[in-house]
Amino acid sequence: MRLRMSGMLPSGDRNRFRVDATTATLVKPIGTWYALNMGLIEKLKVAGERLRSEVAALRMAARDPRTPWYAKLLVAAVVAYACSPVDLIPDFIPILGYLDDIVLIPLGITLALKLVPPQVLAECRARARDTASDKTPVSRIAGAVIVALWLTVAALVIMGVCHACLVRP
Repeated sequence: MRLRMSGMLPSGDRNRFRVDATTATLVKPIGTWYALNMGLIEKLKVAGERLRSEVAALRMAARDPRTPWYAKLLVAAVVAYACSPVDLIPDFIPILGYLDDIVLIPLGITLALKLVPPQVLAECRARARDTASDKTPVSRIAGAVIVALWLTVAALVIMGVCHACLVRP
């Protein structure tokens, strides 16, 4: 794709880019969908990292004895709702299905963060920042239990198939 001497791109791209005459580089105009979309993606990445950090701090705060019982209950309810296959609005309903997850879970996390005492939350955020650089906590026992469950299911399926093949009516 060659640039014309006038500083414009070929006809199909004329409205999307311009060439900076001083540096001879392509410049994307500000205010276009692409620029707005990249800004949105970057904002979502930052918000996701912040949410991850806050959830880690909230998990630590829920185990702290200084956290009130109602904050612990709310944390448990938010986690149970996030992990539950049952939603207020089923996910197969377009747009609205995921809207309850997008709204209720962050709202519950925000409310739980407000219910935790500030001193406890500050300590837990500091611990979460310290452990964020480390590896994600790994529970070998939980991993072994999950592997054992999958092996049990696989063995039961194999036994069922063998039984169905051997016993023919």
